[in-house]
Amino acid sequence: WLVHCRPNPPSVNSKQPEKTTSMSLANPAPDNSFDILISPGFNFCYRRFAICKELCHILTDDGSTMQSDPVIQLQGALQTVQLVQKSPKEFWKNPLFTDNPLSSENFCFLLALEILIPIKERDKMVTDVTNGVRPYDVAFRLRIPELLVAFYVQSGYFYVFKRVLSEMG
Repeated sequence: WLVHCRPNPPSVNSKQPEKTTSMSLANPAPDNSFDILISPGFNFCYRRFAICKELCHILTDDGSTMQSDPVIQLQGALQTVQLVQKSPKEFWKNPLFTDNPLSSENFCFLLALEILIPIKERDKMVTDVTNGVRPYDVAFRLRIPELLVAFYVQSGYFYVFKRVLSEMG
């Protein structure tokens, strides 16, 4: 496989989704390659997250979940961003955790979160934010978007993660 990461071309954008999302496009045979389109306005942390999330799409999506219409794909990604920004503290009310079956966008968002937030940093991250450290400072240290830190702490995701670990072990 060959994966190209490049700025999101203006022809794919509608109104302003390029400021809040990215996308991956599959190129058919004989290329069998993928293009990951990233907003040129993304900072380093958001580029890392976007590339990770889009790689998750490339690795997990099959033909039935791949979206060929870029506008619909952008709309799905924007819906996930809105769910993340408005995540309730009670994780059992969070649409990301109650989506059944879990949409490709939400699944890849959660996979990227798992990849980019090291397990050994999670307790410290929650403790730091709870004790008044700004989410921005934690995000800067981990090189991830501040939105990801806020979501992880506010949504109760770490409780779900710990519960799953305790049931496995």
